Amino acid sequence: SYTNTTSVTLTLSAADNVRVIGYYISTNPNPPSATASDWKPVASSKNYSENISHTLNSGDGNKTVYVWYKDASGNISIAANNSIILDTTAPTITITSPTSDSTYTTKTSPISIGGMAWDSSGIRSVRWSNSKGDSWPVNGTTNWSIPGINLPAGNNSITVTATDGAGNMSEDTIRIDTASSSWQKAAASATYEDKRK
Repeated sequence: SYTNTTSVTLTLSAADNVRVIGYYISTNPNPPSATASDWKPVASSKNYSENISHTLNSGDGNKTVYVWYKDASGNISIAANNSIILDTTAPTITITSPTSDSTYTTKTSPISIGGMAWDSSGIRSVRWSNSKGDSWPVNGTTNWSIPGINLPAGNNSITVTATDGAGNMSEDTIRIDTASSSWQKAAASATYEDKRK
């Protein structure tokens, strides 16, 4: 599993026939001594469970946390451990079709747009939105496409947003200028010359 933040929640639980009196958390797999200074006391109980906040070490990559429990006699449990991948880096997403430029002019509508997305934690989803803020999913993820977008005449912005497996987001935008058929007719009539004179 993945996370995009160093702040996580650990679910701890242990049972003992006498009493559980503390826990010890480390990124080192070597067991602590019963007198180590980083033991955390808990309410003495034969069955202990608690959700606690924990801060992972910074830097993207695999993070493993080890937990030991101690009873009232000073006996230490075997280690419980769990791992998660920290990914704080936004994915890469690029519009490549009809152009990789940030602007595009066309007299054709509908228009199709395509591109690529990548991230080390995988791409969870890709969506596109228009200038009005409406949003829809695209076809595909790492190689995605949006077929047949109907654009009104004038300036239009299409933004494509990728979300990776850890929840990081990134976007790319293309601005498309679509000439209207009425404008084309007006331009044509302005250059017409009557040859009947």
